[in-house]
Amino acid sequence: MANKKRLPVDFSLFSKVQLSAFISLMVISLILGVGIPIFLSSNLLLSIKTTRPYKANELSDEDLISPISFTYIDEDSTKRLKDEAEAEVIPYFTYSYINTMEMKNSSERLYDLIKEYSETGEINGDIDEAMKGYIILATKIGDGGEKVVALTRETVDYFIKKGVFQETDIAQIMQEGKHKIYVESSTELPYSLEKKEVGVGECTTLSSIRSSIYQYLIQNYSNLAFDEIQIIADLSQMIIKPNVFYDEIYTKSQIDSARNSIEPIVVRIEKGDYILKTDTLVTEEQLNILQLLNEKKVFNISPLTIIPRLVLVSFILLFWFTYGFSLVTYSYRKAQYTLIMLSIMDICMIIGFFISWVLVNKGRTDVSSFMPFFIVGMVGTTITNRRSYGLAGILAVAALYTQWPTSELTSFFYIVIVSSVVNLAIKNDKGRFHTILICFECTFISVFITAFFGILREIGIIDILVNCSAQAVNVVASFIVYSILLPILEKVFNIPTKQRLLELAYNDNPVFTQLSQVAQGTYNHVKNVSDLAYAGAVAIGANAELTLVGARYHDIGKMVHPEYFVENQSDKNAHDSISSQLSRSIIKSHVRLGTEKGKEIGLPQEILDIIGEHHGNDLIRFFYNEAVKNASKNNIVEKEDFMYDGNVPSTKESAIVMLADCVEAATRTINRPNHQKYEKFINSIISDKIAHGQLDNSNLTMTDLKKLKEAFIPPLFGRDHHRISYDNDKD
Repeated sequence: MANKKRLPVDFSLFSKVQLSAFISLMVISLILGVGIPIFLSSNLLLSIKTTRPYKANELSDEDLISPISFTYIDEDSTKRLKDEAEAEVIPYFTYSYINTMEMKNSSERLYDLIKEYSETGEINGDIDEAMKGYIILATKIGDGGEKVVALTRETVDYFIKKGVFQETDIAQIMQEGKHKIYVESSTELPYSLEKKEVGVGECTTLSSIRSSIYQYLIQNYSNLAFDEIQIIADLSQMIIKPNVFYDEIYTKSQIDSARNSIEPIVVRIEKGDYILKTDTLVTEEQLNILQLLNEKKVFNISPLTIIPRLVLVSFILLFWFTYGFSLVTYSYRKAQYTLIMLSIMDICMIIGFFISWVLVNKGRTDVSSFMPFFIVGMVGTTITNRRSYGLAGILAVAALYTQWPTSELTSFFYIVIVSSVVNLAIKNDKGRFHTILICFECTFISVFITAFFGILREIGIIDILVNCSAQAVNVVASFIVYSILLPILEKVFNIPTKQRLLELAYNDNPVFTQLSQVAQGTYNHVKNVSDLAYAGAVAIGANAELTLVGARYHDIGKMVHPEYFVENQSDKNAHDSISSQLSRSIIKSHVRLGTEKGKEIGLPQEILDIIGEHHGNDLIRFFYNEAVKNASKNNIVEKEDFMYDGNVPSTKESAIVMLADCVEAATRTINRPNHQKYEKFINSIISDKIAHGQLDNSNLTMTDLKKLKEAFIPPLFGRDHHRISYDNDKD
C-alpha cells in the first residue's frame, strides 16, 4: 500500500492574511529572541552605592550587603598563581648541529694542516695569516706539533660537549631573573651529548672562553710548558664558536602551557553576604567586588555580539517551524497551528521577560523555575494530539531561554525535563476533572525535579525551597491558563481536541436524539460502527477519539431519507417502487447531505473529512448489478454513475471508519457466526477495498490491517451475542 508523503514546508497552504501574520510573528520572535537577553544582560546586576568613596585600609562607615548571589574571577590571585607557574619554567637551550660540526671539522683540518706543513714545509689553501703563524709555531714545539694539535683537538671536543653559549642569550636569561637553564642536545650529532640542567653561572661564553681553556689545560695537563698552553689556547680559541642557543619559541610555549594550566580562581558571593561591614578595615578585594558589581551595570553590546545571536535564534525558529510543519497531518491545519504556537511562544517570552526583569531587580538571578513555558508544550500536544509537536515547541523555547543571562548550563535540561513531564501527562487527559488530577501529579513531580536540580547545582536550602514553591505555583497557574485557553482555541479555530471530541460523542447530543427518532436502525448501526472503529484505532495507535466521533457522525446524512436505507426498513423496501438510477442517487446523496449537516452543526473539518470519505469512490454494487440486470441491450450502464463521489480515505482514522462501516453492515448476514467466519468475512472486505484502491492514501500498513481485523472481532461477538430462551412462567 502506498504511503502518503508528508507535505514539505509549502507556503501556498497559507492564506494572504495567515502569511502576513506568520511573517509578523517570526519577526517579533527574532526581536524577542535577540533583544531580551541583551536587555537583561545590561540590567542583570544592581549597582551598589556607597556613602563615600573608600580606599584600602580605611575603616568602613556602613554595612553593604550583596543583593544577589553571584560569582567572579579573582584576577589578582589568578595572575599571581600564573606568574609563579611561569617562574618555575626553566629556559630551554639547544645545541647547534651546524656550529658544532664546523668546530669539529676545523679541529680535524688543523691536524691535517700541521701534518702537511711538517712533511712539506708548505701550507696550501686559503688559510688565515694568523692561523698560518700558529701552525708554523706549533710545528717547532715538541715532536713536530703532534702534541699541540692533539691537545687542541681534545680541548675543542671538551668545549663542544660542554657547550659554548651566546653572550646575549645568557644576558637575557640573567635579566629575566633565571638562575638555571635546561640544555637539550641534537639527535643529529654524530656523538652523544647528554641532556642536562645547569646553572647560568656555569655557562661558558666567548668572553670567558680563554680563561676557561687555561683552567682546563692547567687542571688536566699540569706538565705543559707555558708556551705550549699559550699556543693551544690560541688555536682552540680560533676554532671555538657558540654552539648552544636559547630556544625562545619552545620556552615561550612551555610558559604558555604553565600559565594555561592554572584554573581561574572563582569566588562566590552569596546573597546576604557582607561586602563591607561597619568599623572594619576595607580591603582591596572588597573594593574590587564593588567595582565589579557596578561595572556589570554598564550596557555595552557590540554588533559582533548581536549578529551571532540573530543567526542562532533564526536557526532555532527555522528548525522548529520546519519540523513542526511536517508533524501536522492535515494540510489545512498546518498554517493555523503554526500561528497559534508562534503566538503562544512570543507571549510566553514576553511574560518570562517581565518576570525575569522584576526578579532580577529584586536581587534574584535564578529564575528558571518561574518561567511560564509549560503552556507551549501543553497546547501544542493537545491541539495536534501529538506529543512530538508539543516537544518541538518545548525544545524551541528552552533553546531560546539558554541565551538569557538568567539561565545556566542546566537550565535547558531543566526546562525540557519538567515541561516534558507535563507534556506526557496532558496527552492522557480524559476530561476536565481529570485535568485537575493531572495538575496535582505534575506539580508533585516538577517540585521533585526542581529540588533535584537545586541539589545538583549546590544552591542553598532556602533557594531550593523558593524554587520549588515557585515551580508549584507555575505548574498550577499553567493548568489554570490551559483550562481557560483551550476552550477558546477550540471554539475560535474549531479544533478537534480530545476534550472537544468527547463532548461531541455524548449520547444526548441533539443530532443523535434526532437520528434515533427518525432512523432508529441507522442510530444502532452508527453506535456499533463507533465501537468497532474505536477498538481498531486503539489497536493501531491512531487517534481513537477522532475515530469514535467520526464513526458516530458518518451516517447523519441518512436522516433526510431514512426509509431508503436497509437498516431502517422492515417489511417494505422503498427501492422497489423506484428505478435503480434514482436509488443510486439517494444512496450517494447521504454522503453529501451528511457533510452539509456536519457543517451546519459546526463539526471540525477532520470529522467532515471522515463523513465525506467513509465510502471513498467505491462502487454501489447492489444497485449497479440491478441496473445491469434490468438494462436493455441498447442501454449501456456506466459503472462510474454508480460510484460514490467522495475521495478515498486520506488518514488512518478515515480508513478505519470505512472498514468498520463495511464490516458492521456486511457481517449481519452471517448465519451462526463464529471467529473463523468473522475473520474470513473481514479478510474479504479488506481485500476488496485494497483491490479497488480505497486504502491507497490511508497510510495503513499490512500490520495495521492485521491488528484491525483482530480488534473488530470481539465487538462483533458482543453485538451478535444471543441469550438462551426461557419458558414463559405461566403462573
